[in-house]
Amino acid sequence: MQTPPVIHGSFPYLTSDSRITKVTAIDDLLSIQLSNGIKITPSTNTSTVINPIVLPVVEQSLSDIDMMLPPLVSSVSLSDLVNIYHYWGNDKFATSITAKGNLLVMFTDKDGNAVSRSDVLDICKAPYKILLNSGISRLAIQYGMLNSRVFTSDSVTYYINPKAQPKVCYLKVGNTALDTGSYAGVTNIWNPNKGLLVQSTDPSSYGFNFPTTGADGLYFDLDIGGVNGSQLVWAPVSHGGITAIMTPSPDNEGMTRVTLAGA
Repeated sequence: MQTPPVIHGSFPYLTSDSRITKVTAIDDLLSIQLSNGIKITPSTNTSTVINPIVLPVVEQSLSDIDMMLPPLVSSVSLSDLVNIYHYWGNDKFATSITAKGNLLVMFTDKDGNAVSRSDVLDICKAPYKILLNSGISRLAIQYGMLNSRVFTSDSVTYYINPKAQPKVCYLKVGNTALDTGSYAGVTNIWNPNKGLLVQSTDPSSYGFNFPTTGADGLYFDLDIGGVNGSQLVWAPVSHGGITAIMTPSPDNEGMTRVTLAGA
């Protein structure tokens, strides 16, 4: 009797670009790719709150970042990923596959608020956080000795900034309790959690911004998007007998304190 030939087969893999890129390990499954082609994986990710990844093009959204999750999806089972979205391949051209496991993503701004993948990013809400997570997952095809692939569980956090010039976002004048309800300012001027919003960046109309008066010893903190304000260095600025002295804020991490000194 003749022994039937052994079917060696080929390991299945995930792919979102018609087998051009083969996802064969958890490091690839949880990777992201920027619009300029730069790929970042959990093992190469060095982003932090103070050292975020900067997107290469202005006015981009999180949807401009490629990942294994389909657009407009925040969680997906691997079964749906391969059977509905057809994000899989096999070099022996198997025609069916089974999959177990899940892939999850969460998008939040620097204050922990959920954001949409399609929202254009705002430097005042950066850095944004992308949390990708996957439990133990498995792909399997029906035939062959090399018929299954297992992905270990892992998670990764990427910190993202839009490509934008730094700008003053808010002016915080203290932690007064009289900042809500009937004591709150109008919404286009006052944010009870952040402080005063910038009204003008034109020197000819700086008077629209608060404060317009000052006194010796008064201070306020500047929330500057795109930079860590505590690392900025300014020389004192004097005008009309008042000197503004800029130092890192001792109360609000990452902000710059402006203290007024004068007669």
